[in-house]
Amino acid sequence: MATAIDTARGVGIYSVIEKYMPGFVRPKAAGANACCPFHKDNSPSFHVYDKTNSFHCFSCGASGSGIDFVMRATGLCDPLAAAQDLCGEFGLDYAKEEPKPEHALYYNVYAYAESLFALANTRYVFPDGSTPNDYWVGRGLESVVAPYGLGYCPPTWKLNGRPAKFAELIKARFPGSDPVSIGLAQVSDEREFNAGRDKLLRQISQILIEQYKRKILSRLSEQQATECANAG
Repeated sequence: MATAIDTARGVGIYSVIEKYMPGFVRPKAAGANACCPFHKDNSPSFHVYDKTNSFHCFSCGASGSGIDFVMRATGLCDPLAAAQDLCGEFGLDYAKEEPKPEHALYYNVYAYAESLFALANTRYVFPDGSTPNDYWVGRGLESVVAPYGLGYCPPTWKLNGRPAKFAELIKARFPGSDPVSIGLAQVSDEREFNAGRDKLLRQISQILIEQYKRKILSRLSEQQATECANAG
């Protein structure tokens, strides 16, 4: 029997949206945009991709899979909990498995890190005024950003209003965790720094293949990563 996450991924994206947002109105024309359910949308900017079972709002930047939609609609911050909730709503059975106790901490660390990288897609602003999301959209990759967990790791972050290293954010949120041991940070000259800082967009193949392939972005194969890197 499949896991909750694998089972949830098999549910059609429109079915998920309409289950959690009963007032959602599908666009009349195939391929057209609908009004985004996450903000006041006077000009339809919410697009649903049937082939990749994902969604993307060109206005507020909300995007993701059906599981991501459930997380936004319910406020759940754990992908596994969202997947289980989705399966429950549709009456789907799944294999009851939980992370092993020794792995539970880092399961949550990875989920948190991935959510930060996804958030940076729309929140981080480059000197020219653009965002990482503009990069994905400009290259026609917005439909694969969510399914493959693509995101951006800024060179610096903020913690309690001050500049901070990514490892500091992780340690503050998860005391006792070691970002270096799981590849989220590196050490050079006795200083910790982000493993993928300011590189995820322009050096995507290197970061995805060499550093994140078996970590946060393990769902993206080397061939797909290379295709995305060559798209620019």
